[in-house]
Amino acid sequence: MRQNAKKFGLMLMAITLAVILVGTVSIVPTPVNAQDVVAGITIRDTSGNEGLGAGEPVTPGFSMPAENNVLFEQPPLEPWEVALWSDTGMGYLCMEDFWGLTEDINDIHWYGISQDSGDYSDCDPTGMEFQIIFYQDDGGSPGAPVATFSNVSPTITYLYTVVFSVYQFDVANLGTPVSLTEGWVSVQSTYSPNGCFFAWTTSPVGNNNLIQNGISCTHNLAFALTGMPEALPPNVKYLHSTDGLFNLTEPLSTQWHELWPIFCREYHLSSWEDNGDGILGYCDRIDMYEEPDGELRPYHVEEVTITLYFTQMCSVENGPTGNGFGQPPPIDPMYIELVGGYNETVLGEPRGTLWHEIHPVFCTTYNITSWLDNNQNDVLDSSDCLRLQNQQTGEDIFLDVEQVAIDIIVTPEPPPVGGEAYPVSKASLLVPWIAVAMTMIVGAGVLVLRRRKA
Repeated sequence: MRQNAKKFGLMLMAITLAVILVGTVSIVPTPVNAQDVVAGITIRDTSGNEGLGAGEPVTPGFSMPAENNVLFEQPPLEPWEVALWSDTGMGYLCMEDFWGLTEDINDIHWYGISQDSGDYSDCDPTGMEFQIIFYQDDGGSPGAPVATFSNVSPTITYLYTVVFSVYQFDVANLGTPVSLTEGWVSVQSTYSPNGCFFAWTTSPVGNNNLIQNGISCTHNLAFALTGMPEALPPNVKYLHSTDGLFNLTEPLSTQWHELWPIFCREYHLSSWEDNGDGILGYCDRIDMYEEPDGELRPYHVEEVTITLYFTQMCSVENGPTGNGFGQPPPIDPMYIELVGGYNETVLGEPRGTLWHEIHPVFCTTYNITSWLDNNQNDVLDSSDCLRLQNQQTGEDIFLDVEQVAIDIIVTPEPPPVGGEAYPVSKASLLVPWIAVAMTMIVGAGVLVLRRRKA
């Protein structure tokens, strides 16, 4: 990232010199067509190879959970160079095409920046809403709309800052799968509580066929379409750390509570074989036994993430919701896991993050839309109040955080060749050796006698 920032600094110096000498190029990378000066602002693709990806490194792809099934992807440039407005407040709409899909579209992901609608400065995108429309392809142009999703609140992840902050926007589970093998999609910001407008950053990959306000542009937009998550391995277990948040470099002797498929079984982690990165994570091997005296078994770690545990309701606006006795109403114990794996930065800003319910209703997804930091320590922890939006129904629920902890997803390791090994009695091991020893002793005695007799 430091090398990228250095390269971009040199790039800005070159553009600034162009401004001084020519006076036609703005170093403010505002999102209009590279040749469009209608708004009095221009931008420039400094690579000199629009849509070909030359001159700047390209990210390997979108950062998404491992189980996501990627159907189509145009990865972003990093650092970004060009972004195009796609915002109702600014009067712009961007549309991009896709092709070659083999499954229904379940999720969409895209990259962009957020600018203040007044002075075009960096702007906090929290709470931003979008309208997403999928269209048929009509001979290389957008055809009839086939699916429209309005008032969509994506999960927003901060990535880096180069002039403006760049974010990844994720909608995991559109609610209704979209059946298109090829077509077009538009993503347009429709609301921002902070007065921000959205600009969609570009990709070096694609066919240079994007459309902004009905005009073709020789750029490609950075986005990805994913299908239904791939099935988990058989016999998977979701385990919740009863120790809460612990140092991932020291997982030995931790205690675990099974959330799914069999709720409430307790386990002890007794050994750990690391994959080489020094922390408990994917592809590690651990040994656990069910308490109090279950058989020790090996497991493969599929994922490590963060979980939230709730037992009562609250109100983000007014603190705990009273029931007439000064206590918030209780609920059945509820556990939700952070989508995308362990990311402790979420604890400093949970708003806009996506969570997956494990218990009691497996697989419901939620977006945290509000956070009341009751103890004012700037960290999501117990006693804080959250508003969660159900991604399937759009309904809100207000919950008081009981605990923040580590969760792991594991699968049993296959037994050794020839079947599983079971503990055996030490006495049973000694019996054959005693017999062999006695035979050797007797044999030696016979041999001596024979030699003497001879």
